Amino acid sequence: MDKIFLQHCSFDVLIGINEEERSEKQELVIDLELFLDTKEAAISEDLQKTANYLEAHRLIKQYLESKEHILVESVAEEIATLMLDNFSIGSVKIKINKPKPAVERNSTYFGVEIERSRLK
Repeated sequence: MDKIFLQHCSFDVLIGINEEERSEKQELVIDLELFLDTKEAAISEDLQKTANYLEAHRLIKQYLESKEHILVESVAEEIATLMLDNFSIGSVKIKINKPKPAVERNSTYFGVEIERSRLK
């Protein structure tokens, strides 16, 4: 299986478990991997036969800006659903890092990584 990936995409997002944490935007850094067969697209050079990474980025940005978020886990799950619903992919892997968490200041980042597959 081939993959198309976006790495270290930075977004400023209203996210946190309480209102104080959500009072200012925080950075989320997202890595995305879309798993699919790219051979037909490569041979034909037809963008419709692959997953358009610019469209994936746009969908993520639009979702993140649409509302306040509480859990990074929920954000990852919603992004996975967006990718599976909008592209002909077999599976998706998402890693989200929160570089400046509201807790332990001596930590580099906190995050979550999930993998989701299309149900057969």
